[in-house]
Amino acid sequence: MKKNLPIIIILLAAIALSSCQLPGNAEASVTWAEPVPLETVAPPVITPAPTPVPTPEPVMSQEDIDRLEGDIDWLIGTYRLDTARSLLFEARQGNLPDAYFESFAGRIDEHHAFNNENLVLFEGEIEHIFTHCLIAFPEITYSGNPSTATIDFNCITAHEFKLIIESLYRNNFILIDINIIFEVDEYGAPHLVPLYLPEGKKPVILSIDDVEYDPRKRGRGMVDKLIVEEDGRVSSFTEHADGTIVISRDNELFPILDEFVTRHPRFSFRGAKGTLAVTGYAGLFGYRTHHHYEGDIEAETAAAIKVAEALKEAGWNFASHSYAHAHMNDRLDLEGVRRDTEQWANEVAPIVGDTMIFIYPYGERFEQDAAKHQVLLDAGFRLFGGVWWSQAYMRVLPEGRGLLQFRRNLDGFTLRIGRDAFMHMFDTEEVIDPIRQLLDNA
Repeated sequence: MKKNLPIIIILLAAIALSSCQLPGNAEASVTWAEPVPLETVAPPVITPAPTPVPTPEPVMSQEDIDRLEGDIDWLIGTYRLDTARSLLFEARQGNLPDAYFESFAGRIDEHHAFNNENLVLFEGEIEHIFTHCLIAFPEITYSGNPSTATIDFNCITAHEFKLIIESLYRNNFILIDINIIFEVDEYGAPHLVPLYLPEGKKPVILSIDDVEYDPRKRGRGMVDKLIVEEDGRVSSFTEHADGTIVISRDNELFPILDEFVTRHPRFSFRGAKGTLAVTGYAGLFGYRTHHHYEGDIEAETAAAIKVAEALKEAGWNFASHSYAHAHMNDRLDLEGVRRDTEQWANEVAPIVGDTMIFIYPYGERFEQDAAKHQVLLDAGFRLFGGVWWSQAYMRVLPEGRGLLQFRRNLDGFTLRIGRDAFMHMFDTEEVIDPIRQLLDNA
């Protein structure tokens, strides 16, 4: 048995091998799955995140565009062109439509060119006209109160002023700043300088006397004071006897001219408006800033400074009209002139700033009184304004002692009798307010 054992083991091994065939043998008892090509296997589906669509900024509303246009026109009229450009580019970031941007930018560039390119030397007489604060409520002034007669004589109505500036504009006059017609040399002597203007334009200087709104004149048809509104512009304020309050830009000279130049910027050379000739005895602009006021003088002064700064920003400047509006020629001695000049420097100049312009009270000149005139020179004044309604006049005083310019007065007197003198600027018969007939026929 032991001799046959190796044979038995070999036979068993052969039987085991016969039952385990390689793949592909038809007799095999085990089958293999067909392999799947890799390229036929579908990759997993990955859905990409949606790209966010930016929400378009809303286009500037028409209301905002209209407001922007008004601001741009105001800045053009006051010749603050850099500020206008900054405001315009800021608006473009706020989705101002391109058509409006190009239109407004064109206005700014056009006005810059008007004031700076192709200017020509003006060689004629420089006109200077002046008036006082306006008759704002003629129905009160001409209601029969005898105390209003001086107002009729010295002032013009808002209606008349509007027609006058419209006529000046049509006749190619252009407002200029009085300070650009002269310069002061190193010795303190003033000299006239060449004046270059847009071709075809004729210069006119405007000044307004007595802008204090004396409380004694209240209730006679003039406004009570000037105020600064939220938009930074000046308006008039009046409280009537019945308690009615009127805030307006249509009944006093300063806002009327501001609005006119905003509509017609070519009526002003580089933003010039006019010169306010101010006293100090009754305060400024309707605020009681004088030293003998018994109320809150600090609050009144702060309000007056606010008005002065707003006026300057709009293109106005200031002159001294003395402190007390006295007859300085024959009723004040040398010490009186010195004291008056010092009071103006102490109480008025801190509000309106320094100036080289002095307007004689009542037009009463005293440049031939060397001592009195020297007081004004020592105070820094170099151009002196008198009154002569019939013609334009300017001359250089001898020995560098200043410039003298006469001003044509616009008032009830000259509107009635001065037609020929003003015809080249306006026709007095066309501008005079019919309401004056109430006084003429009385």
